[in-house]
Amino acid sequence: QRLSHWTTREVPQRAWGQVTVVLMGPGGKCLSTLQVMSWSDQEYYNTHRYMWLLTPQKTYRIDLIAGYYTVANSDAYVVYQGYSEQLNEYISGISAKSLFKADLEKIVQTSDYAQKKYIMLSTCEYTSENARFVLHGVLQEM
Repeated sequence: QRLSHWTTREVPQRAWGQVTVVLMGPGGKCLSTLQVMSWSDQEYYNTHRYMWLLTPQKTYRIDLIAGYYTVANSDAYVVYQGYSEQLNEYISGISAKSLFKADLEKIVQTSDYAQKKYIMLSTCEYTSENARFVLHGVLQEM
């Protein structure tokens, strides 16, 4: 399978201690590398299920679980500090909104749910005011 990648050096170390991490472009600007229109297609997802996040400390594979359009101040941007029923509901909610269907059960195995870290990549989307396209994934340390 072809792999997509995105590289950053700007993620503060303290962010990795959270259960969820939100990444946007430098200075809160948009990430142009998400190829928004492509991610709304199931076939594209089927051949691009992963992205890579390279940091100076570690390399992660991002197993994508959801992608959808939202607005800048939506509940998509909630950051969870720990595991809770609210996080489980959040994961179910983003899956329901997704324009592609991921095998959520396979990616987010309940047996190691408490070990997972989640990431959201956010970019501007210009079809309406304050529109965003977000991709959610599970971080797998390599």
